[in-house]
Amino acid sequence: KGIERELICPACKELFTHPLILPCQHNVCHKCVKEILSAFEDSFADGGSESSNQSSPQIQSSSSSMDRISRSGFGVYTGRKRNSLTPRSSLFPCPGCQRDTDLGERGINGLFRNFTLETIVERYRQAARAAVAIMCDFCKPPPQEATKSCMDCRASYCNECFKIHHPWGTVKAQHKHVGPTTNFRPKILMCPEHEMERVNMYCEICRRPVCHLCKLGGCHANHRVTTMRTAYKTLKEKLSKDIEY
Repeated sequence: KGIERELICPACKELFTHPLILPCQHNVCHKCVKEILSAFEDSFADGGSESSNQSSPQIQSSSSSMDRISRSGFGVYTGRKRNSLTPRSSLFPCPGCQRDTDLGERGINGLFRNFTLETIVERYRQAARAAVAIMCDFCKPPPQEATKSCMDCRASYCNECFKIHHPWGTVKAQHKHVGPTTNFRPKILMCPEHEMERVNMYCEICRRPVCHLCKLGGCHANHRVTTMRTAYKTLKEKLSKDIEY
């Protein structure tokens, strides 16, 4: 988390994608540089076409484009018209230092790609995914990312391990599997004392759900019990009255 802010593009506010190094040594995504320059070129073209019929097209075109670019906030273009043989240079507004930096005659083609930063960003992406990913419980090191979890086995598997531990034609092949999860809480409430028995009664003395084994020979043998449905209805009505009160 501490390094993440250093890997954020100052233009799009997202992790760098193909970062380019500006002359001011700041980095900006390749797509962000293209979008800014594209908006700049459109502004310059509009300014040039509006002044093409005037007596001094070179001066008025430059003045019009400078005013238009200043209003758009994308920087200033200095040089001749497009059809001029004089080399041109453009001032690019760096989102990092908020200063205009000269891209030179080649423009975006003269910028170098920051492969070191790109590698760091990709490793950060992988580390971030691994931090939240659910890994297979049966893979040999290094474990693979799980693709499904078995609710009956209470474990997570990659595709290969799931095939090995749940072979076709066996009882385990009928197990219920879902997407990768760490929540194996059953939808059916089971008795904490008799783990394989489903809860189907409610002890009114202890005020807790019990199974039939608890009632037959357990500590709730002499207690008054009722059905879960009746207990649910009674407790819900009581709770509603308490809230209303």
